[in-house]
Amino acid sequence: MFLNLVAIVALLWLAIHGLHKIFRSRRRDVLPLPTSSDRPSRVSTTAFSLFLQPVYLRIESTGLNARLETLATYLSDRKNVNVRRLVKRVYDVGAVLGVFGLALALAALTYATGETLFSVLAPANGTSPTFNNLTKRSSSDSAFAEGTTPQASSYSRVINPIIPGVTVPLSHLSILLVALFWNQIVHEAGHAIAATIETVDVLSVGASLYVVLPSAFVKLSSSNMELLSPRPRLRIIAAGAFHNLLTWFLLTMLVSSGLGRTLWTLVGYRDVSTYAVGVTGVEDGSDLGEYIAPGALITKLDDVSLGSSNSVDVWTAYLAGTVEHRSTGWCISEDWYLARPTACCEGSADASKAASQLACFRPSDGSTVGRCLDPLSIMVQEPASQRRCAVSSDCDSHATCITPDKDETLLRLTFIPEPFKSGEKDATQMLLWRGPRVEVLEQVRVGTLMPGRFYLPVGVPGLVGVCIEYISRP
Repeated sequence: MFLNLVAIVALLWLAIHGLHKIFRSRRRDVLPLPTSSDRPSRVSTTAFSLFLQPVYLRIESTGLNARLETLATYLSDRKNVNVRRLVKRVYDVGAVLGVFGLALALAALTYATGETLFSVLAPANGTSPTFNNLTKRSSSDSAFAEGTTPQASSYSRVINPIIPGVTVPLSHLSILLVALFWNQIVHEAGHAIAATIETVDVLSVGASLYVVLPSAFVKLSSSNMELLSPRPRLRIIAAGAFHNLLTWFLLTMLVSSGLGRTLWTLVGYRDVSTYAVGVTGVEDGSDLGEYIAPGALITKLDDVSLGSSNSVDVWTAYLAGTVEHRSTGWCISEDWYLARPTACCEGSADASKAASQLACFRPSDGSTVGRCLDPLSIMVQEPASQRRCAVSSDCDSHATCITPDKDETLLRLTFIPEPFKSGEKDATQMLLWRGPRVEVLEQVRVGTLMPGRFYLPVGVPGLVGVCIEYISRP
C-alpha cells in the first residue's frame, strides 16, 4: 500500500511538471519552466502568478480582488450603514468565540499532554509504559449514509489525532486532504471577507501544494492592518476560525435535518434501510469479494433483519459482537443426527474439522453430545420443508432442534446480489462465512443510500459523507 502511494505521488508530480512544460510552450506568460534545476521559476502578470519547485507548487491570483472591492463599495455606501454595522457585530461574536476557543484548546492540549506524560512516566500497577492512546476510527459517513462509531480508548477522550493508517483508514487519505483543503478555503475566505469589511486591501489569494498537502492563503495589506485599532484587527484574525465554526454548524444542521438524504434521493439514489444495507465496497483480496460485489443488498445476518432506520448500526453492533442475538435452530431427524460422527466436537480435532468442512452442532437443550454436520446443507441449502425451532418441542416427535456449537464461528448472510436484474427482493441468496464476524465488518463497507439507476456510482454517497464528516470535525 505504501509503495502504491509513493507511485501515485510520483506520477502526480510528473503530470504537474509535464503540464507545466506543455502550457509554457504555448503560453510563456502563464506557465514558465524553471530556469535551472536548482532555481525555481516565477512569472507574474496583473492577475496570475505561479511558483514551481520539484515537489512544491504555489498559484497566486488577483482575480477575486474586483469582487471584494464591490463588496467593500456596497458596505461603505451610507444607505447600507445598518448592514455594515450588523455584519461587524456578527464578526464581533466570532472574535469572542475565537478567544474563548483558543483558551479552551490550550487547556485541552495542556490536559492531554499532562495525561500522556503521566501514563508514560507513572504507569499503573508497575507495568511497562504503553502507548494505547491512538485508536482506530471507522469510516462514519453519517452525513449522507450511516457509518459506525469507534470505541475510544481511555486516553482519547480529549484529543484524538487524525493519522491516516493509524487512527483512520489509510484509504481515507485522499478524502482527508480534500476536507483539509476545503476547510482552509473557508478559513481564508473568512479573513478576506472580514478584511474587506474593515477596508483592508486584499492583495491576492492563492493555493499551494507541498508533496500531497494542500493549503490556501490570502495576502492582506500590512500597512492597512497597522492602521486598525485592536478590535477590528481581532475581527479579521478570528474570522477564519469563525467561518470554520459556521461551516460545522451548518453541516450539523444539514445532517440532523435529514435534508442531505433528501437531496440524494432527488439525484436518483434510494434509501434501502427499510429492508437492507447496501454494499458500497469490499476490501481488495477479501474472499467475500468473490460472492458479494458492490451494489448488493444484505438483508439479514443470521436471523437478524437489517430492515430498520438504524440498519447500519445493527450491522456494526452484531458483527462487532457488542450485542448478541439468539438465532433459532433447525429441526432434523433425531436418528439421522445421532448417527453422525462426533470427532469435530471433541476439541482436539480442529484440523480434521477444517479439512472436512464439517461443523459441530448440538441439540438446543444440550441433552446429547454434539455431532459433526455439513453446515451448508443445514444452514444455507435448507429444504423448504425443514422447520425452524427454538427448542426440540417445536419439532415433530422424531426430530430434534439443533444449533451450531457456541465455539463455531459461522455467519449466515442473506443478500440480493444484483438488485437491478433480480427485481429488488426476488432471487435472494445465502452465503455462509466461517471465521470471526468482525472480519466481515472490516472487509465490507455498507451504507443505506444505493443507486436507483444503473449508471449512478455505488460509493459516492459514502465518500461524500466521509468527506463531510472530516470537514465538520470540530
